Amino acid sequence: TGSKAFKVLPEEAIIKGDNGYFVFHLQEEDEGQLVFRPVAVEIGQSSGGYTAVLNAGDFPEGSRFLTRGGYSLLAGS
Repeated sequence: TGSKAFKVLPEEAIIKGDNGYFVFHLQEEDEGQLVFRPVAVEIGQSSGGYTAVLNAGDFPEGSRFLTRGGYSLLAGS
């Protein structure tokens, strides 16, 4: 009772930046090349290795995200 369902992402997918949190959102896939764009997220509670994304409604249904290696991608940019 009183529980609310949230969209979640693996904790590893959420990057802590200077101005808050963001994720790498898949923008396009062309001939095996993936293009990701960093997008700000509002996070909620974490549990079991997953974190609630409070602004999940900002993303289209079926959106795909980078779930591993975000910090490595960031360091390489």
